[in-house]
Amino acid sequence: MERPIEAVVERPPALAKGAEWTIKMHPPRLPSWQSISRVEELDRRRCRFAYETRNADGNPSYVKWAWEVVGAGAGADVTVTWDCYLKTFDRRVLGGPLRKRQLAREVPKSLIAMATAVMATEPR
Repeated sequence: MERPIEAVVERPPALAKGAEWTIKMHPPRLPSWQSISRVEELDRRRCRFAYETRNADGNPSYVKWAWEVVGAGAGADVTVTWDCYLKTFDRRVLGGPLRKRQLAREVPKSLIAMATAVMATEPR
């Protein structure tokens, strides 16, 4: 499986609102870049996690992500949403549309990989 996240460059000491982390992205057929994310919501009771991601190069474009888990075990339902806010011409016309198409393929693959990993670690 292709892994667009190549490395975690910086991680926060704890996952909490306002915490930031940096990753190195390297999707297929694109150059690599660093991405900085900041936690906007962490609701353990509702199993909801939301954050904003921006390119480390200072471009004002960003993506808002939200992950939510409903249920538990094999019957759990995971929903991932993302909204892209493309603020510059190059992101609106070139990089943004390409990356949106890639995300539409990558996110379902990531969810399948996560489910496979969870199922492999659950006691039988």
